[in-house]
Amino acid sequence: MQIGLYLPVVVLSGFWALVLILGPLFVPKSPNRGTIGFLFGMLVGLNVAISDMSTDVFATVGGIKVTIRFPALLFSLTLVSPFCFIRRIEALSAASSVAVILYSIFLLSLVIGYAVPKILSADFVVLHFRLWRPEGLVHCAPILASSLCCQVQVNTIYSSLKSASYYNMKRVLVWAVGFILICYLTAGFFGYIAFYNGPGSTVAGNILNMYPEDFHAAYIRLSFLYTMMASFPLILFPLRTSLHSLLFEEFDNGPLCAEPGLVIPNSRFRWLTAATIAMSVIVSQTTNRVEVILAHTGSLAGALICYVLPAVIHLRAAGTIMTLASGLAICLLLFGFFVLISPILTLLCVDA
Repeated sequence: MQIGLYLPVVVLSGFWALVLILGPLFVPKSPNRGTIGFLFGMLVGLNVAISDMSTDVFATVGGIKVTIRFPALLFSLTLVSPFCFIRRIEALSAASSVAVILYSIFLLSLVIGYAVPKILSADFVVLHFRLWRPEGLVHCAPILASSLCCQVQVNTIYSSLKSASYYNMKRVLVWAVGFILICYLTAGFFGYIAFYNGPGSTVAGNILNMYPEDFHAAYIRLSFLYTMMASFPLILFPLRTSLHSLLFEEFDNGPLCAEPGLVIPNSRFRWLTAATIAMSVIVSQTTNRVEVILAHTGSLAGALICYVLPAVIHLRAAGTIMTLASGLAICLLLFGFFVLISPILTLLCVDA
């Protein structure tokens, strides 16, 4: 077993454990400790992906073979850092819309440019594909679970809505989760078809590494790089709010129940942003495998804050009355525990 592969897991786990230990000293009974661990892990995963994409784009477009990922990451973050210090999330809505359009174009190019020609080719054999692989489910379940978590964005979305109501909030979340689910299913299924070449071949965890080294692939990587850079300041909004409430505020129920109009002083806003970016950059240099970061982040922090805690809260409120909603909460709780222990299953079963 390679120790370097699990170094980021140890670092992330240590960071989250530090937050869990110090959290009660500042905000007793607050669930935002899990929120901080989840969002920080997502930020580290973005840094890893940005450094990889920047290296590939520089190598293909400029003919410059960048052998060190750190300078490429610093160059990309230099471009995106000014947007991280913007206080109004409405100013980032246009960049987010462009990212959604580019991601849709990426999926269309994957399906039309790579998967469909592979299906129509003469050597396409359906029996070569493995439609059921339990060990792959153990690897992918935390990533899929964490990708469908929108609870941490509730206050950010609510404060940016022109007509803030329960119906509008529900509609935004349903559309967001539906879009993410369709994107993940499309990229996973058609990416597997496009780049799997029969028994003995493997598909990389980062599907963009499977693209050929040409300018068409460079444009795809460049557009995907933009989507990740646009997501960076958006993840910082709830993470910064959670850190501020952990260190300086006294919310009994955590940042998800705080007033959406919470204003962070300018000095705290700036140094929290700078410190979070710097720490995420340092941790991201421990690995170049983004799937490892996302899987363990989704299983450790994401499972608790997004699945286990909501299920426990509902069951505690419902009491001994068993309803359909209570049954769904029990299923959600079991799924959360499965996601929580999935890294252990990966270490004991898959890697062995």
